Amino acid sequence: MRPYGALIAAIAIAAPLPAGAQLSSPLGNPSESQIGKPAKVDHLQLNPSPDLAGTCHPTRVRFNGSIHATGPLTVTYQWVRSDNKRTDGTINFELASSRALSVDWNLTTSYTGWMQLVVVSPKRMESPKVHFRVNCG
Repeated sequence: MRPYGALIAAIAIAAPLPAGAQLSSPLGNPSESQIGKPAKVDHLQLNPSPDLAGTCHPTRVRFNGSIHATGPLTVTYQWVRSDNKRTDGTINFELASSRALSVDWNLTTSYTGWMQLVVVSPKRMESPKVHFRVNCG
């Protein structure tokens, strides 16, 4: 009986709706990308307070951020550091959601610098730089 139920449901959905009627979905409301607008990154965040741990042997500086996409999308991003090093990453979003990201920077000497989270594609976006200081003296 299960195959017939699936067939009946498909026929019911394909039938014309009465004026003013709306379809509902067990998956919830469709995202913008599902109704004709392309998915995009609409929010990029880098926590302004990095987590520090350790005593310069090394000191771990952890940066936490997030990226939100409005629908299915592949996002490439970079962690950009004040010492000109970069760490690349890719996230595949299957639906509208946010993804948490983090990166560690281990230091064994005193250092003052910054970190930035950058979406490279599909459209470039940059977080504000987060400045920090590690004092090993």
